[in-house]
Amino acid sequence: MKALSLTALVLLLAGCAPLESAEQTAPLDEVDAPAPADPAQDAWTQCFDQRNAVLRTLSEMASARAGGCETDADCTLVWMSLPCQSACEAPMASAKVEELKAALAAYAAEVCPTLPTTCSVGPSCAHYTPVCRSGTCRTAF
Repeated sequence: MKALSLTALVLLLAGCAPLESAEQTAPLDEVDAPAPADPAQDAWTQCFDQRNAVLRTLSEMASARAGGCETDADCTLVWMSLPCQSACEAPMASAKVEELKAALAAYAAEVCPTLPTTCSVGPSCAHYTPVCRSGTCRTAF
């Protein structure tokens, strides 16, 4: 009985060994290659990424001008849209609005000529009120 069990074990191990090595050394032509990238999807992704980068920059431009208030009356809302990209209003110190408008015009001149038009990224803007909190203009609903 022992000899039969040992023979069965040897046959089992011998039968499995070639299968494992065959899987490990499969010819390259039998390996599934990843599907080629869809150029239309790549163009859309690039467009989306570039437009989101513009929105992030607009947000940073507004945040940089939000400080400097003492009361709620020192704050205002300014539309952050460019001719080539819609954006929402952002709270900022009233004293910095003209500076922002000049910065927006310069940024639009730089980014709009090369911003892709194959996609559209638009915000969904909420209505809120600008308030001064700890010297920074913020939003309150």
